[in-house]
Amino acid sequence: MKKFIYISLALSIIFIASAEKTFACSCMVTNSPIEAQIKKAFTDSNAVFSGEVIEVKAKDENTISVKIRKHLIWKGEDMQEFVVTTSSESSMCGYNFQVGTKYLVYANRSADGFSTTNCSRTRIFDKNGDAKYLEKWSPDLKDTTPKVRLKNGVLVKSTIGGEAHESYVIRVRKGQTLKVQTSWKGDRDRNVRFFVTRAADFFSSDTTIRGTETYDGKNWQYKIKKTGNYYIYVTAYPTAEYTIKATVN
Repeated sequence: MKKFIYISLALSIIFIASAEKTFACSCMVTNSPIEAQIKKAFTDSNAVFSGEVIEVKAKDENTISVKIRKHLIWKGEDMQEFVVTTSSESSMCGYNFQVGTKYLVYANRSADGFSTTNCSRTRIFDKNGDAKYLEKWSPDLKDTTPKVRLKNGVLVKSTIGGEAHESYVIRVRKGQTLKVQTSWKGDRDRNVRFFVTRAADFFSSDTTIRGTETYDGKNWQYKIKKTGNYYIYVTAYPTAEYTIKATVN
């Protein structure tokens, strides 16, 4: 009788262990070239976009709902905000979204919007990652981050983090000197960077204006050679509350 109990107990343990393995998330691994992997993820998805997470909340016992403010769209309907669901457990292939961080999302339609998993290539947005391949298939891709027009000498406060960027624009006449000053709160690990360019699109702003930098790059100035709009793009890592001021004289 004892032998039978021991055998039954052992079989029960094996069954439970097997069940756990059955329901654990398992993503398919491939040795295909990275561009082929991205192309497949793009083809298999109903929507591919990037955006900043503005809300994460429980939808039900096993699912979370994530609200994402659009940044760029490579595939799917043009929407200002997306609501994406994913499992609340990583063991069930749920993706761990964080408010304030910008992501590249590969999503499929669900009964009430879109859904994604941690096997879908959804990840923190990196303009030098999947995005540079996706641009090949979306030649009309544009930076939709709102541009804040700076007033001469007026201090602006904001918070930024993750792989996001913020965009500012100011009009300057030929012969004037444009000065940009930044500061931020936090420890030494926090880092805010900016660059100035004539390009109105962050993704085509490869040519930056080489001005004179001081205070470890926090301040910058340049005598303008051509009248027009000048764009200032700000990034930060990991996240920072910062100020920026542009002065023209």
